[in-house]
Amino acid sequence: MIVGESIEDYNAREDVSSSKLRTLLAQGPLAYREMYIDRSFVPKRTAAMKKGNDFEDAVCGRIEVAVVPEGMKLSTKAGIAFKKENEGKLVVGAADAGLFTKGVGNVRRKMEEYGFLTDVVEQPTFRAEYAGLPGIQARPDWWTPGLNCAPDLKTTDRLDRFHYSVEDFMYHVQCAFVRQASGIENTRHAFVVVEKKYPFPCRVVWLHEDYVRDGMELMKRGLDKLASHYQNDTWPLIEQDSITLFPPERTRQHLHLGRGNEDDLSRSSFADI
Repeated sequence: MIVGESIEDYNAREDVSSSKLRTLLAQGPLAYREMYIDRSFVPKRTAAMKKGNDFEDAVCGRIEVAVVPEGMKLSTKAGIAFKKENEGKLVVGAADAGLFTKGVGNVRRKMEEYGFLTDVVEQPTFRAEYAGLPGIQARPDWWTPGLNCAPDLKTTDRLDRFHYSVEDFMYHVQCAFVRQASGIENTRHAFVVVEKKYPFPCRVVWLHEDYVRDGMELMKRGLDKLASHYQNDTWPLIEQDSITLFPPERTRQHLHLGRGNEDDLSRSSFADI
């Protein structure tokens, strides 16, 4: 475990991380090579990514938050003076004030309640060798040694739909990388999830061991695929440039009407097909 490595140094390495593997699977081998080997394409840091990083910094206390007073515009004389007075702080507008005050408080209380902050290590780096690749690496938000747990902070629009994000963003593969790179077989994985709107409810979502194992299987298949690209030095734009499309497995009525009319097929002349 490496403590204190900057995110810039972490990202500069060629070791494979879960986010890099997701690029391979979602955007193809050529995109992977250009982004992480040749470095000829640098993806832009989105506003959502910056907001997520700022929120994590606020939760960890790495930065102090200054909320812009209601009605103040930062372009005015008073606003410019406010920014100067709070130089070095994270200046947050009224729209995000609740998340960065009440939301941050809810997350901290939840983490304390579950013991995640006891002897916690912030943003450690784990690395390990992997056959055919420069290596693999993982950087969880926290590592709590006493629990063998890697808590990770997530925000969501709705708590009851967070489970879709696990699949969409391959969070189970992210957990697999922590386990593989750390060499600790019995790691536990908890997402501290906060809703992005008032009253900013927060919940701990534990990833079941079966889900972690699914992530391990998907991770290893993806890493082996990537290793073959390294070995053969072949980096196609897309894996399959020609496919055959079959009709979906549903009734012909649904095929013609679409999902929006599934409840009442009799309204259409297609009902008797």
